[in-house]
Amino acid sequence: MASRLGGALSPLLVVPIQQAYGWRMSFYVFGVVGFIWCVAWYVWYRDRPELKAGVTEAEIAEVGAPRGEQHHGLPWNIALKSRNFWTILLMYHTYCWGAYFYLSWLHTYLQIGRGLTENQMQIASALPSSAGLIGVIAGGYLSDRLARTHSLRFARCLIGSIGLIVSGVLLLAATLTQNPWTAVAFITIGLGAMDLMLPVAWSICVDMGGEHSGTISGAMNMAGQVGSLISSVAFGYWVEWWGSYDRALMPLAAMLLISGCLFATIDPAHKLLPEPAPELVVHPE
Repeated sequence: MASRLGGALSPLLVVPIQQAYGWRMSFYVFGVVGFIWCVAWYVWYRDRPELKAGVTEAEIAEVGAPRGEQHHGLPWNIALKSRNFWTILLMYHTYCWGAYFYLSWLHTYLQIGRGLTENQMQIASALPSSAGLIGVIAGGYLSDRLARTHSLRFARCLIGSIGLIVSGVLLLAATLTQNPWTAVAFITIGLGAMDLMLPVAWSICVDMGGEHSGTISGAMNMAGQVGSLISSVAFGYWVEWWGSYDRALMPLAAMLLISGCLFATIDPAHKLLPEPAPELVVHPE
């Protein structure tokens, strides 16, 4: 949600800075802000409560001392034989083909492909992230709500697959309309629908991975960023080859449809590794 809020606010800040001082100044401003945030985080954040200055003994006692259990790495020989694991990687890979368009080519598409002015861009490029913010919140809420009344697979896969398929259809619809603001509307609602899936995908890593959810999440995200890298380069070549931003957008829409179909086949209730049986506590008579 926070990332989408940043995406919605940044065009409102970047465009006035660029208009007044040039495009380089926006890089300087946000670079300095990022550096300040890194320093603040390093000074303030700690991994455990007992390492944090100002945390009292009473608070540490309430949180509970670390259990001291040894954490074992993911057994890759088991993970690489899991159909569920490979489906998650492929789902997120194809998803990022469409998702990275919003980070890499959206502004160029709207300005050059759709002919929007710089002032119009200030609003048009902020709208999708605003819709994405709503989508992220709604996706997490709806999935958790459904999980209380239906199976885990139904709760996760319904939200994830429908969100991706709807976003693919809307992205495709944006390529077919002649009206630039209708295209903006389709693209905006498309990201909102796409982001219904986002919290669900990360939840599935926890559902399926258990104590290895960090590794599963990292593998999923790596597969996705490979898709982001390829798609951002491929989109530019497609524009050059076909002479059309809309035609270049069609393969990305198709990838979202494929991702939605893959999401429907994931079973989050199927653990990657069997969970250890709980220890039996015997109370003396």
